[in-house]
Amino acid sequence: MMEKCIDISRHQTAFDAAKCKNAGITTVMCRLAYGKSKDVKADIYMKAVKSAGLKLGGYGFGTWHYKSVCNSNLDTARAVMKEQVNAWISIAKEQGCNSWVGIDQELESKQTMGLSIGDNTTLLIEAAKMIESAGLHACLYASASWIMANVNLSRFTYPLWVAYYKWYGTKKDFDGTESFPTTGTYGKWMTEHKNQICMWQFTSEGYASKYGATHGSDGLDKNWLYYQPNANVVTPTSPAANQEHFDEYCLFPMSALRVTQGLGFTVDGVKASAYSHLYQTAYDFAGEDTGKSPVYAPFSCEVMRIYNGRSAGSKCNFTWFANTKRVKCMNGKVYKPGMLFVMMAHCDTSFMQAHGIRLGAKFSQGEVCYSEGNAGGVGSHCHMTFGEGPWDGKGWHEISNRKGSFEINNPLPLHKICWMRLECKVLDTGGYTWVRISKTIKLPNSEGSAPNNNNNAGSANNSNSTAYFPAYTGTSNSIITALNAIGVNSSYSYREKIAQANGITGYRGTAQQNLNMVALLKKGLLVKPGSAVYFPAYTGNSGSIAAALNSLGIDSSYSYREKIAAKNGITGYKGTPAQNTRMLNLLKQGKLLKP
Repeated sequence: MMEKCIDISRHQTAFDAAKCKNAGITTVMCRLAYGKSKDVKADIYMKAVKSAGLKLGGYGFGTWHYKSVCNSNLDTARAVMKEQVNAWISIAKEQGCNSWVGIDQELESKQTMGLSIGDNTTLLIEAAKMIESAGLHACLYASASWIMANVNLSRFTYPLWVAYYKWYGTKKDFDGTESFPTTGTYGKWMTEHKNQICMWQFTSEGYASKYGATHGSDGLDKNWLYYQPNANVVTPTSPAANQEHFDEYCLFPMSALRVTQGLGFTVDGVKASAYSHLYQTAYDFAGEDTGKSPVYAPFSCEVMRIYNGRSAGSKCNFTWFANTKRVKCMNGKVYKPGMLFVMMAHCDTSFMQAHGIRLGAKFSQGEVCYSEGNAGGVGSHCHMTFGEGPWDGKGWHEISNRKGSFEINNPLPLHKICWMRLECKVLDTGGYTWVRISKTIKLPNSEGSAPNNNNNAGSANNSNSTAYFPAYTGTSNSIITALNAIGVNSSYSYREKIAQANGITGYRGTAQQNLNMVALLKKGLLVKPGSAVYFPAYTGNSGSIAAALNSLGIDSSYSYREKIAAKNGITGYKGTPAQNTRMLNLLKQGKLLKP
């Protein structure tokens, strides 16, 4: 999807929204405020946009990162940020913004940067969370060069509205030739982060009057909008206290929602797919990026069947999972164990082997149980369909009016069965209405859970073999890339938990912290959060506990040794030779417990 979008402010002295709409614009981004001061044209222009039936977005010009404003003090900058963002939220909600709300970051003339990359990123995340918590849809507006220099995108995962002018100094209109930049420093960077970019501002020059805007130089900011925020997501109320007992909610099983093919019949006004899903209650999902995103168990489940046909195109690793606990679905039903099924297809065989996905394998809710893949000779995605029991040994049947195609037994529309987790990133709804689970609902075994990659998921096992993530065998030094490659949640919040579990204190997503985690992951020594495990045995000759810990890539600071000592029953740690020798002996035996 590419939609034509313009952004306007007080710099446009007049605006005709009807003319703008007739010229093919779908969305108008209006400046909400400069700092916390409302743009003098905000109310007038935003009401006109809504009256014309256009999508309304907004953006606020932030100044908290200016050295002249924050004096290089994070707390000062945070206080200013909260004041400004709260003002934007108030304006956006008052006017009914239903598209993006942008955090505008740039430097005016004579202003200098007052925050480090880390602190700047921290405040941008906090600002985006404030906007999202208010029921709005946050993105970051800045130039490509600005983002590259001032934002850590391994931490900031919200959509980007990027300004990059390929035709600087030349009038440019929407003419269909504005291909996404792929060359040069900024083009390569934009290509790398393409899936995070919701809008591209490709020019600020020319043809304002054509779109109903009056500007002295006839200049106008023009944008290609690649995807709208999801306006279909609502939040259910908490379940009634007297409802039928259940153990888990049925959850959408990916960290990002991107529908690439929908149902094979018309439903809720969405036209039937006439491609491979004709007459099927099936969806195709692609993940957050061009890689192969993991699929998490929507409920605690067991593999009931894995099927591959004889032809190359049918070798899709069709895999059926049945619930092993009582599961509540959006249709109001509670399914007893063995009465709710999901069938997935196209996961690569190598991934299935590496993650123990085979007949009889069991997975707890939230564990990696599948992945996007290319099995069957298709583009990378996951084919998914739900159905009711009982299990008949096959799990599907041939479609009567489409010979050679199969449908899951007793099909259930996925978007009417699964709740979405709050943290799920919405990239393409497919036109369907998706429902987020409310904050008031406890999600058993799902939030931030990591795969343990064994076939007895949920059983108590504190051995080192199941307490460590599987070793990463790739060449990347990016912790996000490495975690994604082994099918592990790579979100910042979960990386914080991983860091803490591995003795990396005060995690901020720094390059060194991430490299330390990658190094442990490559050795197969990266501990899963919540695991009670031993440090790997030290085989060296040193008599120093600090040197021994360092050789294993473990924090050897006094404060962390205090925690190790306490975990191992060594009370009142003072770093005495006897205390250190006792810890060293345990470490050599592979029996030194991790805090």
